[in-house]
Amino acid sequence: MNKPRVFEVAAILSVSVLINCPPAWAVLGGSPGGMEADSHPSTGQISTTPAPQYTVQELTTSDLVVREYVSSEGTVFAASWSGRRPPKLATLLGTYFEEYEAASADAASRRSPVRGVTHVETPHLVVDSGGHMGAIWGKAYVPALFPPGVTKEAIQ
Repeated sequence: MNKPRVFEVAAILSVSVLINCPPAWAVLGGSPGGMEADSHPSTGQISTTPAPQYTVQELTTSDLVVREYVSSEGTVFAASWSGRRPPKLATLLGTYFEEYEAASADAASRRSPVRGVTHVETPHLVVDSGGHMGAIWGKAYVPALFPPGVTKEAIQ
């Protein structure tokens, strides 16, 4: 198998794993609280951290931490995750998932200069993810929904 084909197969498998994982807790563009609706209180702990223009709601389980960034208007404008497994991106991205799926297929044809890192950018959505088995991280955000003065660097 030649090198470009190996990268294409690896990217397709990565997307397949991300699509078929257990549910996430935030929905981009939606209202906060999706974490509580989809989580199991006995297995996770929810915390809230206020910032000047937004609030971070964090759910910590034994294998995953998901943070949703909520504007003062009550809209989830970003989410990030880290842990032993990825969140279910179909749930996390909500209405943006189809756009992501189409763009990620295109990204699979391009090789990342950093091994294990994927960057997918569309006119409405940015998703960065990476890691290796047992140590996955990522973030997704909708730049148009950012509160004034908030930059992508705030998404941790």
